[in-house]
Amino acid sequence: MRKVRLGSSLPLALAPLALLLASLFVLAHEGHVHTALGTVVRIEKTRLDVKDADGNAVTFALTEKTAFRRGQTLIPRADMKVGERVAVEFEESGQTKTATRVSLGAARPAAVYTCPMHPEVISDKPGICPKCGMTLEPKARK
Repeated sequence: MRKVRLGSSLPLALAPLALLLASLFVLAHEGHVHTALGTVVRIEKTRLDVKDADGNAVTFALTEKTAFRRGQTLIPRADMKVGERVAVEFEESGQTKTATRVSLGAARPAAVYTCPMHPEVISDKPGICPKCGMTLEPKARK
């Protein structure tokens, strides 16, 4: 009668399964896009620093392929300002996070100033009412 030692052949039998699972894990993350939300802290030609909700600084590499959007509109990188809230879609490779898309909220409407006595007098900046000389006040947003 022949003795079979399970201990020595079991690792060899599981090796192909382990290799298959490892390759599936690698394929599942290939091209995977992550998203980070935060506030712009610094903008440079090839770098974007964002402070996330936990107060941690996160640095993203910017490339010529990084798309910048405000709402649904493509915008130039120069339109993004420090202090703006952003959603950054990025791919991770080792320690590098490369931004593929930076989305900013829709543009805020410009402030509207009006005269308390003459509501038909409207301006996009503070000033004086031409009819009565009163100071224009910010119009309450609804």
